[in-house]
Amino acid sequence: DTYLKHCNYEAPCMDGQNVTDAMDCVAVYAQDGECDWDHWSEMYENCSLLEAGIEYYLLPIVEADECKWERWSDDIYAPLFDTYLKHCNYEAPCMDGQNVTDAMDCVAVYAQDGECDWDHWSEMYENCSLLEAGIEYYLLPIVEADECKWERWSDDIYAPLFDTYLKHC
Repeated sequence: DTYLKHCNYEAPCMDGQNVTDAMDCVAVYAQDGECDWDHWSEMYENCSLLEAGIEYYLLPIVEADECKWERWSDDIYAPLFDTYLKHCNYEAPCMDGQNVTDAMDCVAVYAQDGECDWDHWSEMYENCSLLEAGIEYYLLPIVEADECKWERWSDDIYAPLFDTYLKHC
């Protein structure tokens, strides 16, 4: 923080897909309650953290026992791209527009039926092909916060997807 501060070192910009794949792998550890120091070496190797260039980002989070699933979207995943790798200009993946629209139409049905919630997340994730549409990390915090409601759909969920998360697409 002090001795080499004037050097303006930045995290290396690796292939964006490697970063995403590594974080998807770490997410599984977080979901299973195993994103911790006891599993660091295994996770480091299995998730290819060195190859993705994110080992130094995750290390202090894991050491502090803060790598928790409930903190994943806002406190771990988003800051990786918003701060640590901001200079790399990574953006949310631009998937096929029709896939995104189809996925959101599918999620809308869950919202209309009052089932766009954590209890239905896995079912919705699979049935609506959220991974293939590239919007799973957009919807996850909304569903986790129990804010995926039909009355909020247009203004608070659907429009921001295109206005912010996928604006660059």
